[in-house]
Amino acid sequence: MKKLPITWSALETVPTCEFEEKANDYVIRLEMPDLKKKDIHVTMCGGVLTVSGEQKREKHAGSGSEHVTEKFHSVFKRSFSLPEAGNADRVHAEYNNGVLHIEVSKNGRPSKSFREIPLAEETAALPAKRVRSESNHKSSHKAA
Repeated sequence: MKKLPITWSALETVPTCEFEEKANDYVIRLEMPDLKKKDIHVTMCGGVLTVSGEQKREKHAGSGSEHVTEKFHSVFKRSFSLPEAGNADRVHAEYNNGVLHIEVSKNGRPSKSFREIPLAEETAALPAKRVRSESNHKSSHKAA
């Protein structure tokens, strides 16, 4: 049997995650460097935040009369039951440089209805209330 000319690099199907509870909101960061923005979905329902994603890839190889096509499909889903029901109407999510950053406000009344959270444009600035130091990735955010 011939060895196929295609190899895949290892793919982490469940992204790594950081969760931080602040005085007024929850901050969640997920690392997903291989995904495209269009393949990421964020939803909120009854105090549960869910992040899901899908990746499809296809590789072609071969020469002459031999051709090989290999397809790869990966999906993941992570749900976070927030300790205090988060406000589904006050959720900010953006995806930049392979990192999904989500802020869920604790203020307001939680919604039991399902809500799809849109991802902000990649060029959009982070909300003004956050100040981030580039020299210290884990720096604390300060309220304005």
